[in-house]
Amino acid sequence: MRKVIVILAALALAALLGYFLLPSADKQQTAKMNVAADVQPAQQQSTLSAQNKATKHYVPEPFPEQTLDSELCENLKDLFNQHHFQNRQQLEILAARALKQGHSLDDISLALWAAGMDERALYHWHNGAAALQATLKMRPALKSYMQKNIPANAQTEVETAQAQAMASFIEQLDELSMQMQQDQRLPQSFPMEYLYRHTLEQKGFEELIVSNVPAHELVQAVKNTVYDVDSALVNDPHLTPLKLSFAALLMLGKTEAAAMLTEQYPQAFRNDSLFFNDIQQAVLQHIEAYGSTFTDTHALSRLIQGTQLGSKRYYYHRLTVRPVSRAPSLLSQLGIHIDIHPLAELPRDNGSVQLKFEASAALDAQQQAQLEACSVQDKWFEEREKPVEQWQEFADSEFVAEVSESPEYEYCQSHNNADIKLFINDTAALLVSLAQNKPLPELMRLELDDLNLPPLSEQQKTAMGLFISSMAVADNKLTEQEIVNKLSNLGLDPSPLAHQVLAQFAGSKELTLWLETFSHIPEQTAFELANAAAAKGHIAQYKLLEPYLSFDKSEHLDPLYFALKNYALERYIHPESGTERPVNYHRLVEYLKDKGAEIRPHHHRLMMKHRFEHPEMYQHLINQLPELTVSDNNGYFAVSCQ
Repeated sequence: MRKVIVILAALALAALLGYFLLPSADKQQTAKMNVAADVQPAQQQSTLSAQNKATKHYVPEPFPEQTLDSELCENLKDLFNQHHFQNRQQLEILAARALKQGHSLDDISLALWAAGMDERALYHWHNGAAALQATLKMRPALKSYMQKNIPANAQTEVETAQAQAMASFIEQLDELSMQMQQDQRLPQSFPMEYLYRHTLEQKGFEELIVSNVPAHELVQAVKNTVYDVDSALVNDPHLTPLKLSFAALLMLGKTEAAAMLTEQYPQAFRNDSLFFNDIQQAVLQHIEAYGSTFTDTHALSRLIQGTQLGSKRYYYHRLTVRPVSRAPSLLSQLGIHIDIHPLAELPRDNGSVQLKFEASAALDAQQQAQLEACSVQDKWFEEREKPVEQWQEFADSEFVAEVSESPEYEYCQSHNNADIKLFINDTAALLVSLAQNKPLPELMRLELDDLNLPPLSEQQKTAMGLFISSMAVADNKLTEQEIVNKLSNLGLDPSPLAHQVLAQFAGSKELTLWLETFSHIPEQTAFELANAAAAKGHIAQYKLLEPYLSFDKSEHLDPLYFALKNYALERYIHPESGTERPVNYHRLVEYLKDKGAEIRPHHHRLMMKHRFEHPEMYQHLINQLPELTVSDNNGYFAVSCQ
């Protein structure tokens, strides 16, 4: 049963994958129509931009020589990094003093921000300090909880490990008072998630979630789970064990139950800080994933209110909090407004805070100039890498014409990965929503006659069929033919025409299963899927598609290009090992070479960047395929797809 739960959880997680590359909020539309149609507006917009091209001129500078000794550059980088680390340590010592003097966490954080602390460091310091404060306050309750969870007469390895972990935690708790008296950085906060995962029984709750019981029963189950935990811990926003259950509810689309939980334990879901917390992050990721399927706006409003997302402005760190591009827009369409901003938008010179920390410069003026000279080649490459929209801003010239006529440019004009990932995200969310009242064993056996499917496009059917196939393949209860028959009878057999959707599943077992059933694959589909399989280094899947690659695509990005672009040395297996893997970039490139793959300028442009950034991999590739050798970088440019 545990295995089955993990599989369904993986399905829900797949619905969450879309937010990694979602378009900006002001461009969001729910992707419920034909994917090919969805791409057309982007192409039209690109054409419009080209017609109204600005008169900016792009002057390609020659590749700069490295004027400074490489050893000097490494020493300067080390000096800068060392000073940066020492400066952060000093700022954290000053922050610890201020905290002991009674300054608020937000005031200290603003002072650290004004002193130049970077986003990631500030976000981690603030969250760690908040958790530490809560730990100090709740130390007696925490110690009592740990002592109760030391297994008596530990016999198994698991029990022994838990006993040792609890004893170690108690020892750390006892040392906190002494550590706080020292003039040093704050000690690390406790790993509360680890503590609760190893002391609270979650398996029964997870089984209950996927059994689709009413929301009030789920909330009662959470209450039962934390019944023996001190109420002071349960209601503390930083130490509460409710986070585990709350995250599980959101992951599997249980909006109403999650909202009810915030109402039952309002103190546990408070956030009076300037910064986003992990509970609020989980809510927005839930909206990112399931936003296209929401029908109960009342439950969603209660969830937003219960986590205080609509109560004030919050700041988040982009690299720590996963992108939340679509959630604010979706909420606004439902009449729910939140005020969230990247931390980078918070002014560093906040005059309302009296607390001041001084930070010294890392390098003197001469050293700074030398460090900039050391990075001149990196900046040269960056300058030649732009999305289609930025290349369109430049007036015609020989170089710009070479870019706009390149296979890379043509590919990015017709491939919007963000749109298709959004479409896949919403289809996965729709499937989870439709299966809310479906007993899990029936779902795993593909007994789906009463799933009440709405009218679906070919692309939606394809995505849904592949999602369900992945569950059945992983469950390993049905034969491949049984999977094919059941889904075909339901009309959920993937279509070979839906190449944009199929390409998103490249390298997966479920795609291989369906490729083997197709009696014919259109040339365009075969080419798109061959590129996608090559990008994954999946030689077996590429060979399934090869018979359908019957026309010349030399002027387009090809499988060799994608294999080279994603090449990974760690996946190389020496021939003498006798080991066979489906993913093997080395063998795929060797195979494409033997089949007569032609080396084109777009392959050389990739190699220019590889030679600069990954010299070991570059050498490995030119040993394998000498025609990939490049002598200089002046012909380099890149087009990024958005």
